[in-house]
Formats: sequence, C-alpha cells, structure tokens
Amino acid sequence: MMKLSIKFRKVAANGDLIDYVNRRISFAFSRTKHAIHSTEVTISDINGPKGGIDKECLVVIKPVGMTRIVISERRANLQQAIDRCITRANQNLTRKIKRNRTSLYKLRPSKKSPIESTGESAMSTDNYLTLEPSY
Repeated sequence: MMKLSIKFRKVAANGDLIDYVNRRISFAFSRTKHAIHSTEVTISDINGPKGGIDKECLVVIKPVGMTRIVISERRANLQQAIDRCITRANQNLTRKIKRNRTSLYKLRPSKKSPIESTGESAMSTDNYLTLEPSY
C-alpha cells in the first residue's frame, strides 16, 4: 500500500484540490503502485499573488528497493503543473522499474539446460544460453 502525503505552500488547501491530486495520483500509478513505498506531493505558489508562471508541483516517489524519484514542474495554471508533474513522475518510475527488471535478469546466472544433457549443440556465452541448430 502506497503512502500519500500532500503539502501546500502559499496555496490555499481546499478539498477540491486535494481530491484532484488524489485522483490523478491513483490513476497515474494504478499499474505501478506495488513498487511504491511512499509519495509526497508539494504544491506551491512561488511569487504569491503577483502572477506569472509561478505555480509549482513537486513529486517525490520512494520506490521499494530503488533510489527516489524527484520531479518538479512550473506552470501558470496549478492543474497543468500537477498533471504534467505526475505524468513525468509516472514515466520516470515505469522506466526505472523496467531497467531494474532488465538488470536483475542480466545478473542471474543461467542454469544448465536439459538440452545440454541430451547432446544437442549448445553454446554458453556471458551466462546466457544460446542454442545452435544441429544439421
């Protein structure tokens, strides 16, 4: 179960915004929630009431067994910043999980295949089993 923490800085924390962030997080990480220990979302207004491109969303994901992911996004609109930041965080997490799975498979030594014991030609290189056809 993923822990979710939402923080606000110089932004009024209303129920609609909290619900919006919860929906976006649960939808974006629905396929990868098994790999997430905790998620922190910080929403802030950099300049205060001055305006401009100053709405910021910061997402920190702490995956299980991997280094944390930190994504920040600044936009003029708060919902755009939240959407883009969560989308980028999900892409980054998915890429990291895929790389981690690939590296785990590469580290695992190959086992002796039953084909090797039957006498068919097989060649092992770099702990990978490569089968060659016998003509």
